[in-house]
Amino acid sequence: MSTEKPRVPSHHRDLVFVDVETTGLDPKKHEIIEIAAIRRTFDRKLVAATSMKIRPSRLQDADLGALLVNGYSPKGWEEAGSLLEALTRFSAIVELADQPGPILVGHNVGFDRSFIAAAYEAEHLPPPAADYHSIDTASLAWSLCAQGLIERVKLEVVCDFFGISNEGAHGAWRDVERTIAVYDRLVPMFGNPRGGR
Repeated sequence: MSTEKPRVPSHHRDLVFVDVETTGLDPKKHEIIEIAAIRRTFDRKLVAATSMKIRPSRLQDADLGALLVNGYSPKGWEEAGSLLEALTRFSAIVELADQPGPILVGHNVGFDRSFIAAAYEAEHLPPPAADYHSIDTASLAWSLCAQGLIERVKLEVVCDFFGISNEGAHGAWRDVERTIAVYDRLVPMFGNPRGGR
């Protein structure tokens, strides 16, 4: 019996919306302290989801400004899990049996991918087999900047433009929810027949 996964056109692949909160901007120095991911089909059916706070191990390297932005506090992270547990759960979202690798989606997704890659390397784990393509909603939102409709592609600004609440911003789960909402509004602007409601 063949174990090869079926070939699926890119526009029919599942999407994994992801967000990480970190102790700074450098994946070689800083670490993930929260991760959230929601996997859904190309036609918006929920497949799986995970969200988890992660115990930091190198707080001495943290950027205090970053901790302030994402609301880190020892009390708020009392029940946080290990990085290994978080990555195991993330891998389970990305690598589903008999399913091709999904496309990762995020707002400035390159940032998330760089930290996730560094985390797998730190734990000596192979990264999950996501598709090599990714979708950056910040890049999609650039068209709004080009038209003078917004001044920056920051997630809060794009959410404001579309009337999406920014309550709970800079929590990984809420940021994934906001990214999905932005994606669902931006994609129809490019004429995707499956993007509209």
